Amino acid sequence: MISSNQISASNRQKNSGGVYPDADTHAVTFAIFLSKLARVPSTYQSEITLTGLVLWLTGKLGCIERQHDIPLFFRVSGALDCVKNALRTIDDGSESWGELASPYQLAGQTRYLWQPLPAHLNRLLQPSISKLRYNTPALNEEARAILFNLLSQPWKTPDSLTQHSRERKDAFFDYFNDCALVDNTLTATVRMQLILDKSLHHRHASHYQQMDSDQIRYRIFEARNRYLSRIIDAARKINLHKKFDSYSHDFSRNIIFESPKLAKYLSTPGRICQYQMDTSNHQKKLVPCETINIRRKRFLDENEVCQFLLRLDQHVKLLQPKGGLIASNGQQDSSAWLTYYNAATSRIALLFVLLTGARPTHSISIEWRYYSYSDSAFIKDKGKLRCIYLADYLQQEIKNYLTLQFKLIQQLPKVKQGDVIWFYLNELGEHSHLSNRSLRQFMNEVWPGVVPYQLRHFFAQCAITTPSTSRLHDNDIDRLMGHSIVGEHLGADNQFPATTSKLKSYLNSLPVRLGLKEMRYV
Repeated sequence: MISSNQISASNRQKNSGGVYPDADTHAVTFAIFLSKLARVPSTYQSEITLTGLVLWLTGKLGCIERQHDIPLFFRVSGALDCVKNALRTIDDGSESWGELASPYQLAGQTRYLWQPLPAHLNRLLQPSISKLRYNTPALNEEARAILFNLLSQPWKTPDSLTQHSRERKDAFFDYFNDCALVDNTLTATVRMQLILDKSLHHRHASHYQQMDSDQIRYRIFEARNRYLSRIIDAARKINLHKKFDSYSHDFSRNIIFESPKLAKYLSTPGRICQYQMDTSNHQKKLVPCETINIRRKRFLDENEVCQFLLRLDQHVKLLQPKGGLIASNGQQDSSAWLTYYNAATSRIALLFVLLTGARPTHSISIEWRYYSYSDSAFIKDKGKLRCIYLADYLQQEIKNYLTLQFKLIQQLPKVKQGDVIWFYLNELGEHSHLSNRSLRQFMNEVWPGVVPYQLRHFFAQCAITTPSTSRLHDNDIDRLMGHSIVGEHLGADNQFPATTSKLKSYLNSLPVRLGLKEMRYV
């Protein structure tokens, strides 16, 4: 039976920021894989090598349980649209490059876009792709059977490699998936494109973010290059140069000896455009394709959020009664001040969700016992305590709100201090906790059609688009968003002061970025 400590450790390892797979042992197993591919019949060697390495790159080797599970890749012209299992080569005048079809989920449908091969694998596979016939499967059934037997049979370590430790075959198959799981620079949207959804550690994190297809294509290309370079560097270190030869019909390649050159279209920082060959007017010309925004339904535009915050402040200020605080016998004034106070309560709750990423369906306020007028506090989230960090701006806004609350309570003797910091009051002096429903109703008055939970989504989107000086890694964003499972909850790990300082720096930058102004209620 697996202990809870083992489960906790396993969960932490799968989270972004975990330990990468051992490069040395994977380099040895990769050498074994290449040696097996080198021994297949020369008739099918190029096609089997191409199929095997593409399946390893895309993390699908571990899904092959039957011969017919092996996909039939085929080559298409650069003038045709991308479809499932398609391969192509593209020449921008600098270097010829191989590309493969990558699936994207758009509006509930699967659409395929071109993804360039990693630089080291391109040296091996681009010549093989260029030799394929157009629209003809790379493998026939005999070649399929050979590859399936190669993958399903035990891999024995050759005598020449017994002095090195090697990785298990099943772990080697998942190398790229395992790297993507622990890579804390990817962002959730890119990670979802790299690995199977069922393997995602926090599978809903991508719902909060937006990127376009050119950005995603660049991030995937850069990530796969890094993952493969780890193995190449390890192979060089342990002197496996002679084991990294790959053979085809009429050529051989060794990916260790040389550092590959990038094609010009892959050299733009942060973006890789998809191109299509235009053959009209009897000419061949590469034309950039339209960029596709991978936008979630609840995504909020930053300019619209800034406008909402201005309207929110104006809405509350218009409700402020003229003159001083209410008198003890002033019933009409009391009602106006209570309306103003409740609007201020809704405002501080919305700012709380916006600037902490708290779930408005779980905690919209902070209990006094978990608040100490400091940089951090605790809230109840999904049945457990969660630590949140408070920006200096938010702390000041809470103090300003409490000034109004305390002065109001002094004028209404029947009101008693509650167990939470902010709460609503009615005309009888009775207070009630905020609810997601009441906050939605208030927000609908200021921004119809938008709900408070979308402010939490916006908080995450800001975290991945913040300037590099305050850039957060994926595990930092997971912590701020409260994404946690067994082994990651409060008290299960340690946080160093440098991490806390980085989180606080980001949180302090957000009010400035959104143009938030301090509001004094009285």
